[in-house]
Amino acid sequence: MDKKERNMDSLDTIVQQHNNFIISHETKSNKKIENELYIKKSKLNPIYFNGYQNSFILKYHTIHVVERVANQNVTTSVTADASFFQMHYLLDGEAVLDMNDQEQTLRKDEVFIVDKEDLNINISYINGKRYKEVVIQFDEQFFINNGIPLSMLSSNTPKVSALNEEMSKIVLSIFSNKCVGIVKKIFLVAKVLELIVLQLKQGDADNLDNEHRSSKIVSKLIQIKNKIDQNLSENLSISSLAKSSGINEFALKNEFKNAFGKTIFQYVTEKKMLHAKDRLMYSELSIYEIAEEVGYKNATHFTAAFKKIEGLTPNKFRKQYLEQNLLTST
Repeated sequence: MDKKERNMDSLDTIVQQHNNFIISHETKSNKKIENELYIKKSKLNPIYFNGYQNSFILKYHTIHVVERVANQNVTTSVTADASFFQMHYLLDGEAVLDMNDQEQTLRKDEVFIVDKEDLNINISYINGKRYKEVVIQFDEQFFINNGIPLSMLSSNTPKVSALNEEMSKIVLSIFSNKCVGIVKKIFLVAKVLELIVLQLKQGDADNLDNEHRSSKIVSKLIQIKNKIDQNLSENLSISSLAKSSGINEFALKNEFKNAFGKTIFQYVTEKKMLHAKDRLMYSELSIYEIAEEVGYKNATHFTAAFKKIEGLTPNKFRKQYLEQNLLTST
């Protein structure tokens, strides 16, 4: 996600550390065990959220059902251990996901996957927004007991993806389930296994269609690059580029860097500065006018950006070029 669009850094944000992505701050809780199903109901601290978290804890996996409204901007972080795997479903709301130093918007009806390889994971909840979430956490033993290769699930599953209709129905049924006792335990175990099967099927379908998708993605990346080249006066956000291309932000950042050897930000900055240098050398436009042509409303910001890359201010660069050109021509 383009940070300018959300600009979370400029807002007052409370950062909380919690291994489960969940800020509970329990003020009231109800705990009971039903047929090896440990149930924990919590009211969330109104300083951060209005809402609740219900946790259904089995031997090797836990399901958190959460409904809340953020009372301020809150960022939670997670640290995965060696046996950790998590599927985080967002049924309602919009958050900012920062995973492995890549930031994007997490939208309604999307899931993100966390495994032991992931580091520096943060999710930022936005003041005033309502959230409905189902978070499923697994110990590695769950997959061993059910004969599911965890490595296959990790490698075949994209980190962030949209829920298909079948997945949405299952996650909603977990969120709203009213079963009790042994029926509840059986229901939850069955639905979690169904979700894992669907994630694996989705991964297989993606792999089978990979060659076709790759050519389509390359074509879209070229279109994005051309769009950047032709609109240097605009500050196109990664979010808008992703939306126009039909590639999610996380994938767009990775695919663009793989294709062109640099991040979108690096490419945009390089193109803007090349255009600015051309204008400084071959036109009589003012620094302010050149700054506008490459998307800077403030000439001071343009000067600072130019100097950071070229080692000279635009004025000094132009003067140096003109002096060298004069010497060459005499």
